[in-house]
Amino acid sequence: MKTTYFKICIIALMFLFFKDKTMAQQGKSDLVFSGTLAHYIRSGIESGTPGFYVYPVDPGLEVLYQYRLGSAFFISSGLSYQTGRIATLKGAERRFSFGEISVPILFKSILVQREKVNLFATAGLSYGQMIHLNIEAPTSQSEWIEIPREFRKYEEHYSEKDAFADLLFGLGVSYTLSPKSEFAILPYFKYRVKDNGMEYFRDNKYYGIKISYQLNFNKNENE
Repeated sequence: MKTTYFKICIIALMFLFFKDKTMAQQGKSDLVFSGTLAHYIRSGIESGTPGFYVYPVDPGLEVLYQYRLGSAFFISSGLSYQTGRIATLKGAERRFSFGEISVPILFKSILVQREKVNLFATAGLSYGQMIHLNIEAPTSQSEWIEIPREFRKYEEHYSEKDAFADLLFGLGVSYTLSPKSEFAILPYFKYRVKDNGMEYFRDNKYYGIKISYQLNFNKNENE
C-alpha cells in the first residue's frame, strides 16, 4: 500500500512540475502554502467523561504547485498533512488522535472576478494514508491511558487499514496582495469515499477551513 501511495505522489508531482517551461515563464504557475483547520465528526455519542473531545478542531499544512489551464481555470497538486482527534462512546468509550498525509489533485475555477477580489470554487480528489494513531481509554478514575499497539488487536473494531481517499468541495474568496502574491480563504467539505481503520468510529464526512498564501511565479510588477 505504501508503494502505491508513493507512486501516485511521484506521478502527480511530475505531471505538474515538469510542464512546458515556456508556459511557466508566461506566469502560468504558482506555489500555494496553506494552513488548515479541520473537524472530524464522531459516529458514536458524546460522553461526560472529563477530557472527552466534544468538538475538536485540529491543524494541518499543505503545499501545492498550481498550474493555470485557462483564464479562470487551474489544476494543482502537492502534499497535505492533517492532524485530527475524535472521542466517541460507541460500544466502548475511546479517544483517538491521528495524522494523515495525502496527495491532492484539485481543480479551481474563478466564478466572479473583480479588480482584486475573486470568488472561486474548488473540487478534487486526494489519496493518502494514516501515518500515526494513538488510542486511549478512560480508567475508573476518568484518566485517559494509551492502549499499546500490541494490545490493539483485542479491540473489537480496530483495523490496520491505513489508506484512504477523499472527495473535496469548497467555495472561497481570494484577495490579490500584489502581482506576485495572493491571499485566500476556503471553507471546505470532504467526503471520504475510501476509509482507513477509523471508519467505525468516524463519520465519512468532515469539514474545515483553509487559509492560503499564493506566490505567483514569473510575473512582473507592471502586469
